[in-house]
Amino acid sequence: MKFGKLYIALFVLLSGGVFAQFDTGKRSVGIAPVTPKAAPKEFQKPDEKEKSTILPEVLKPESNKPIVEEKPLSLTPSNEFMSNSREFTKVFEGELNKIKPQRKKQSLGTIKVKTKSVYIRCRDSQAIDGDQIRITWNETLIANRLTLTGGFQGIELQLDKGYNYIDFKVINEGDSGPNTAQYEIVDKAGNVLANAFWDMNSGDTATMVLIRE
Repeated sequence: MKFGKLYIALFVLLSGGVFAQFDTGKRSVGIAPVTPKAAPKEFQKPDEKEKSTILPEVLKPESNKPIVEEKPLSLTPSNEFMSNSREFTKVFEGELNKIKPQRKKQSLGTIKVKTKSVYIRCRDSQAIDGDQIRITWNETLIANRLTLTGGFQGIELQLDKGYNYIDFKVINEGDSGPNTAQYEIVDKAGNVLANAFWDMNSGDTATMVLIRE
């Protein structure tokens, strides 16, 4: 029994020494204190000075004047406008005159006659398509809108002493231009004093001169 108690006491002693050595050999681990982060600053609006530096210089209005200067409305055309308008009209009329067909005057010749009167005869020398002419004698109308046919149509004319101007003016060209005609100047005896053909456009004039001796 003595040996048993001694054994137990020795065991307790040894065990205490081991635990003591284990505890003294244990290393401590140091943990650094955590420093809290600073709270974010509250958002601050830029002051007026900072705003002005942000905008480009172009956008800064210098004054309250409008960008485009307003002019009072006038309904009276300016002198410059009137001058340009007149110049344009002159040019336009000049070009238009170039386009318009030029009226021609054709001479059918001059003959001398001893008779006091003659017959003027006309007909359509080609297709019968409604050609019309006007005949004047010394500026006196003797036939207005004479429609030419395939046969001769005659007008008796009393001649003045001296010069007698007979004008044949084309009224239209019928259904197909130009105006095509044949004319004759015949005395009372049936002698043909003049004979000619023409191809003319509307507005053209052919003139025959008879000199009565």
